[in-house]
Amino acid sequence: MGDYSLPCVGCKLAIGDSYYYRSFKYPLCNDCRKTDQDNPEYQTMNRTMAKKEFLLKDEDLDYRRPPLRYISRKNPHNPRYGDMKLYLVAQLQERAILVHGSLAELEELKKDRAMKREINIERKFERKIKKMRKELRLNEKPIDLAPKEHSHTFEIVNDSSDDQYSYKKCTECGLTISFVREDC
Repeated sequence: MGDYSLPCVGCKLAIGDSYYYRSFKYPLCNDCRKTDQDNPEYQTMNRTMAKKEFLLKDEDLDYRRPPLRYISRKNPHNPRYGDMKLYLVAQLQERAILVHGSLAELEELKKDRAMKREINIERKFERKIKKMRKELRLNEKPIDLAPKEHSHTFEIVNDSSDDQYSYKKCTECGLTISFVREDC
């Protein structure tokens, strides 16, 4: 059924009837799998997380030679959803190195994407603020700063006791003009 004489990547002994070899064609014996359960390379990752973590595309997972093997499991969130595809992290790392060149370049790409994402979020926020300010300006009544022209209508006001000094005041705008009465 399988090649049981392949050396294990962990202990270098023959893998025997290995679960990982049957499922993923990855040469890891069952003993190393059980003892290194905390090793992140021997964990499985769903397709969505694999694409996000290693910046891989569907073409990289399915069509690039050799296509990555996976195991299918029922979706734990809702059994009516489609089955999850679980990939081996060690194989995902190998594929990411093949696609991006190295893990260091992958980390640089992730930093660049995170920075671009932050810039886009900031731009979107600024656009919303600008739109809100524009809407506020449109809703305000325009202030007419040009002076209104009118003809003054004055009424004479006497405020002195000797009736020599008086002033006239416009009834519309309140303009006052002082003058000396000559009729006295």
